[in-house]
Amino acid sequence: MKRSILMSLLVICAVAALIGGATSAYFSSSETVGVSSNAGTMNLQVSKDGGTTWDDGNTMTWSTPDAWAPGDTATLVVTMRNVGSSGALMLGVGGESLSGTLNLVDVIHITEFDATEYDANTYMGTPISYWADVFGDGDEPVTLREFVDSPYSGKFWEAGHPPTTDYLDPNASEVKRFKITFEFDEDAGNEYQGATASFDLKFTITDDTTVLGIGG
Repeated sequence: MKRSILMSLLVICAVAALIGGATSAYFSSSETVGVSSNAGTMNLQVSKDGGTTWDDGNTMTWSTPDAWAPGDTATLVVTMRNVGSSGALMLGVGGESLSGTLNLVDVIHITEFDATEYDANTYMGTPISYWADVFGDGDEPVTLREFVDSPYSGKFWEAGHPPTTDYLDPNASEVKRFKITFEFDEDAGNEYQGATASFDLKFTITDDTTVLGIGG
């Protein structure tokens, strides 16, 4: 009797082992998907004729009228678009490479500095006092020298801070405009006759909101 019980247990164990082995086999099918990553690009283009001709790669130039005299003003309007594949949250505008003679840069004032917000036609209405915190005295006119000496003198974006929507959409799908007005100090004297002034107006589109700095 004991032998029969033992044989029965052995049979049960063998059957259990076969059952366990059968349930461990699964059907399967595999596919391989190739994965790649391409970083987006930002590519700012500018135009001084409203978007008929676009400049890319630091090729655009502009100058005030000939025979500029004290009390005269001149306004530069720049149309901008982003032909890259990534949108840009904000626009920074500043100056660099200032040069000239007879300190003319100290009697050229910036009296208007503005950009459109949601479209190409409606300006934000940025007042000149926008620079009060930067230069310490909002009552004094901002000179060309002060403008160039302040990195990212102007910062523009849509809606509130921090910006959450692109200021310049990708793939040239929209345009925005920037304008800056220069005024030759009406009180400038004869000592400025024949004087010169030049600088590079630099436009930067970026997602780095840390460039907002003071006044952001």
